[in-house]
Amino acid sequence: MTASDSRTGEVRVIALALLRHPERSAIFVDQNTAPGTGEVYHRLAGGGIEPGELARDTVARELFEEYGLRVRVGARRAVVENIFPFDNHLAHQIVFVFDAELCDPADAHFDTLRSRDTDNTGVWRQTDETQVPLYPEAVRPIVPS
Repeated sequence: MTASDSRTGEVRVIALALLRHPERSAIFVDQNTAPGTGEVYHRLAGGGIEPGELARDTVARELFEEYGLRVRVGARRAVVENIFPFDNHLAHQIVFVFDAELCDPADAHFDTLRSRDTDNTGVWRQTDETQVPLYPEAVRPIVPS
């Protein structure tokens, strides 16, 4: 996760995917390590909305750019505001969350997938996972159990 906006005081607008595994009770997430604390955490996969880009288009672009995954973006599930400490600063995000599904269910054959352009690793998180925190916290109620 990038929260570079925290250093400039800007609000970052992002779009994330609620991407369910086609066969298991799991969702696709970025697995990250927090700077400073070393805490391992999960965040729904996606990223920053570019100027002139629709939030739903961001989801498809980010999953393809980072992981080579082609997804169909479905309904918007939530829009949440996320304010949190990150790298010794306060980060502020507006987060769009969309349902998504793999265009080809066979693309779900992995357990972990290294990002092509960030330090992130994509993983299938069991929906009943409780050991590793899922962020933003406000999306937890819409994650299937």
